[in-house]
Amino acid sequence: SRQQLGNAQLKLAERKIQHLTELLHESEASGVRLSDQTKLLKEEIRRLERNQEREKSVSNMEYLKNVVLKFLHSQGSEQANLVPVVTKLLHLSPQEVAYVKETLKGNLVELPSAEGGPVLSPTAGKSWQSYVHRWTGY
Repeated sequence: SRQQLGNAQLKLAERKIQHLTELLHESEASGVRLSDQTKLLKEEIRRLERNQEREKSVSNMEYLKNVVLKFLHSQGSEQANLVPVVTKLLHLSPQEVAYVKETLKGNLVELPSAEGGPVLSPTAGKSWQSYVHRWTGY
């Protein structure tokens, strides 16, 4: 009869709705899980990137240390040859480069002012190496 056919169609529709509802819940749960995994993976990528930057920094720091020690231990043309390396590693301004060059000539100069080059110190003529003792105690 018509009513039985209608009831059968209704039950079939209800089962389809229930099945689709279950699929929707599974899909939503999967979406949440994937979203959480994405968040964790992004955090891990950021952590790894920071670690890589630290490793670069450490290796650059070691190189910088070695260059500065060589610079302090050298004299004459060897020091002058290290000025471009120190300039690049420390990102020195032109005024700071002039300061280093004047200091290497034996002129004690004050650190460059913001607007100009090096200013000769009243103690000009002494070697910069006299300051090493003050810094290191050696």
